Amino acid sequence: MLAIAPKEIFMRKLRNTAQYIFSLILALLFLTSGLVMPGYSRSQHHHSAALNAETSWTSINAGLTNLGISAMAINPAQPATIYVGTSTGVFKTTDGGASWSNTGLSRNSVHALAIDFTNPNIVHVGVSNGGECRFNFPLFRSTDGGASWSNHSSPADCDISLIVTDPTSPNVLYAGSETQYIGTGSTILWKSTDSGATWSTVWFGNPGLASYGLVVDPTNSQTLYAPGDLYANMNVVDSGLFKSTDGGASWNATGLTNTNVYTMAINPLNSNILYAGTIDYGVANTPFRGVLKSTDSGASWFAINNGLSDLLSAHSAITAIVVDPANPNIVYAASSGSGVFRSNDGGLCGYL
Repeated sequence: MLAIAPKEIFMRKLRNTAQYIFSLILALLFLTSGLVMPGYSRSQHHHSAALNAETSWTSINAGLTNLGISAMAINPAQPATIYVGTSTGVFKTTDGGASWSNTGLSRNSVHALAIDFTNPNIVHVGVSNGGECRFNFPLFRSTDGGASWSNHSSPADCDISLIVTDPTSPNVLYAGSETQYIGTGSTILWKSTDSGATWSTVWFGNPGLASYGLVVDPTNSQTLYAPGDLYANMNVVDSGLFKSTDGGASWNATGLTNTNVYTMAINPLNSNILYAGTIDYGVANTPFRGVLKSTDSGASWFAINNGLSDLLSAHSAITAIVVDPANPNIVYAASSGSGVFRSNDGGLCGYL
């Protein structure tokens, strides 16, 4: 999520055990409240020669002094405005990535980002700083587009590694702590119904899908995609991108299996078009594949990695993908060590 060292196996299991709750928690919320993730996570690979077109990505890292990106969110009203989270705070661009500036929280390791869809000046950030959980208040909020930040209303927790907004109500937020999941072995999710002023614990459980992200089909809220690992008896039985057509009650593999998928995104104007970002855990038979694209709702996939040779050589995980809601040909991909890349043609150059 080569042979893998025992320590790496242990860390992978810890992370997956922590994150496996995300997808089914949110799937339950989809069923009851129409929850949508903002912005937007073993068989043969399916690949069509007709889709083996050249691809085009450009590095857009001017001013981005930390190239290890862990989260990304795009302003739905002004899509040239994008935020990314790093181990040294939040960076922001207002010109589609031509330039970046640090917008605060520079002493914090940012793990999650979400933008209020009705008031995009409101940005929520989850951080992880280590230390004793009871002394941490890891959820920050800005009401001025990142000019200033406050955690005065944060729940007390070890970290916040998940933030999700409810599109049916901008006052409803969900947040989750990865460390708490590891420590308790059960599901703990924070909920706010007043834009983060107060928080309560809302759900516990032990689902079986480890997901690093969850995306709902904008044309059908019952169709969900979850990148990650499928578990049985706490063992990984399949890795890739999974799909549910019943609001999360059941999951099946898409055509993207035998691949460690970390994140994915849907074209907001054509939900048949999907993007997936992969990660290298050093596990045999699950090669690092960079960025992948599907034009048939996940049945088949092809690589779109032209311009990403340095990223591929470094095996920098693709940690976030966002699609411009006004022009879905513009796609941004963030990585764990190579910064942010932009494509102006949906990742394809010369594809017909």
